[in-house]
Amino acid sequence: MSIKDANIWKSAGLKSLKSLFSSPQRVQTVLFISETGIISLINLPMATGWMSNIEEKLSWMVDHRCLMPLEGCDTFVMPISERSFKPLDPLGARTDDDKISLNAIAWSKRREAFSRVMDENKQSAGQKLMQTMLYGFLAIASIVLLVFFVKHK
Repeated sequence: MSIKDANIWKSAGLKSLKSLFSSPQRVQTVLFISETGIISLINLPMATGWMSNIEEKLSWMVDHRCLMPLEGCDTFVMPISERSFKPLDPLGARTDDDKISLNAIAWSKRREAFSRVMDENKQSAGQKLMQTMLYGFLAIASIVLLVFFVKHK
């Protein structure tokens, strides 16, 4: 068993200490209406502008205008369904100008992914350059040492 897998890291004291230095995960309470007609109240983790249900591999836009009070719930909830990536709008808070096409979202996600790959490639190119410089330095140093030993032998 390595130190990384030791049970000491699983203690409540260290977990609470870790929570002091980490940012809390943002969640949104949603009223989830499934295709089978089952309605449930769940908390979904939020990213920037999106909330996702990891188990079902679904994501929705976060539109705070669609938040609404729900009796028996102390926070505002966002109604969502499996059919749409946008929250439901029973109060009519969104206008036609607010509608976003799937193509626009796909292109923005593609640009984000492409920029992430380019950043990784830049880091990779920098690492390859440093590695090549190190190999060159070692090659020159070994040649200098070889010449030094041959001359002084």
